[in-house]
Amino acid sequence: MDFTLMIFKLIVSMIIIFALMIILFKYANKGINGNLNKKYVKVIERVQISKDGYILVVKVGKKGMVLSTSTGHTEKLQELTEEELAEIEEAKQQALKDMNNKYEGILNNFKSLSIEAWGKIKSKEDKHE
Repeated sequence: MDFTLMIFKLIVSMIIIFALMIILFKYANKGINGNLNKKYVKVIERVQISKDGYILVVKVGKKGMVLSTSTGHTEKLQELTEEELAEIEEAKQQALKDMNNKYEGILNNFKSLSIEAWGKIKSKEDKHE
C-alpha cells in the first residue's frame, strides 16, 4: 500500500513538473519572440560554412540581404526582395510550428502512456486487496 502511494505521488509530481515546464516554455517563448520581432536588425538565418565562416540572411528594416562573414571580414553577397524575405520568414515560422507540433505529439504520447501505466498499477492494486 505504501509503495503504490509513493508511486502515485511520484507520477502526480512528475505530471505537475512537466505541466509547469510547458507553461514556462510557452510564456518564455512568447516573451523572447515578442522582443526579437521588435528589433530593427534581425538575423533570420545563420549557416556555418567553415570554422570561422558563416552565411547570414539579415533583415534591416524592410530590406533583406545575404551576407558572408568570417574573422575580420564581412561581405554582402546579395540583396533580397521583400517577397523573398517574407517567404524565408514564413518558412522559418512554419518549421518552428512543425517542431512545436512534434513536441506536443511526444508530450501527448507520454501523457497517454502515464495514464495507461497508472491504470495498470491501480488495477493490480485492486486485485491484491
